[in-house]
Amino acid sequence: MAVAILVTQELKDKNTAFFSNNNVGTIVIKTIPDVFNGAENINAGGYKGRTDLQDLDGWKEVIKPSYNTQTQKLNGLIDGGNVFTYEVIELTEAELEARIPNQISKLNFKIGLLTNHGITNDMVQEFFNTLEDPIQKATLELLWFESSFFERNDPNLVNFAPALGLSVDDLKQIFIDFDGY
Repeated sequence: MAVAILVTQELKDKNTAFFSNNNVGTIVIKTIPDVFNGAENINAGGYKGRTDLQDLDGWKEVIKPSYNTQTQKLNGLIDGGNVFTYEVIELTEAELEARIPNQISKLNFKIGLLTNHGITNDMVQEFFNTLEDPIQKATLELLWFESSFFERNDPNLVNFAPALGLSVDDLKQIFIDFDGY
């Protein structure tokens, strides 16, 4: 069980070495020491066993709240009354974007296309057959049939996705849903 305490000026003054790296007003996770000067000065040991004094001095259990790790993160400790807990905050757009894998296996991508959008290899080949530029067609076919993986921001993938009725957000969702599938 983790415990923490709010650093006050009085506690810092009485326990200089213990709080030397902590600022007044911060909540810090610490191991309860055997020697501590608070409501009573315990200089000879035994503070660990004095839960009555620990409560008076402000020691509280640290509780980790449940949260959605896909869209939220834990921030600093906050006072939750009889416990300390972590503030849960929403991930920023940049943090959410950074969590999207940059590449996934070809198999996972194709399963994502089929599962999320009903797009088959034959449908992709039909699109390739509509291309007039033989170099572009050959390049896309090589990428489609011979690549080991697909990169999310590959211009070839991004440029031909609309022809299959896919948006950039659709592609992102496939990379999210089928990473490690």
